[in-house]
Amino acid sequence: MTIRHPPHLETITHVIFLATILPLAFVLIRKRMLLGKLPIVTPLVAMLASVWAWSIYSSIDPVVVFFLPALHSIQYLYFVWLMKGNEAREREGPPHFDISARTRVGILAVSAVALGWMLFHGLPTAMDDLFIKKKVFFWEPIGTTPYFAAIYAFVNIHHYLMDAVIWRRENPETRFLHA
Repeated sequence: MTIRHPPHLETITHVIFLATILPLAFVLIRKRMLLGKLPIVTPLVAMLASVWAWSIYSSIDPVVVFFLPALHSIQYLYFVWLMKGNEAREREGPPHFDISARTRVGILAVSAVALGWMLFHGLPTAMDDLFIKKKVFFWEPIGTTPYFAAIYAFVNIHHYLMDAVIWRRENPETRFLHA
């Protein structure tokens, strides 16, 4: 279900989206001229692919909307692998002698997938099944899954706020990505 909007609104938003290509090219060329290098390509491609999928393909096929959080999580796993992999390799040797980097990053990946399953499937399904009578309760915008909607909204708002902190230039762990 979507909010009613005039048919031309989608065309206007697509035109605006495509019009942002020129300012993006300008910024990248200017950065190249000032610093002598372009930003790291992987995050740029990931961001553009995410924006493209969200703004264009989600209107073509509604199933894409369900895959976007999963694909975003995979993107995050890649960044965590890059950032935490080096840290884990450093901690393998003296003076820490931690578990192997592969095991440490593997545990992190498995726990992220488990947390995703719990927050987006296990917990909301259990709460909706326990506390909502499917035949009695039906609030049209949310349907018969108000706990799923509430947890989904909470996780996404929390994720947005955490991104605002993690990807700041002042954060020493991600500062190198802003170069």
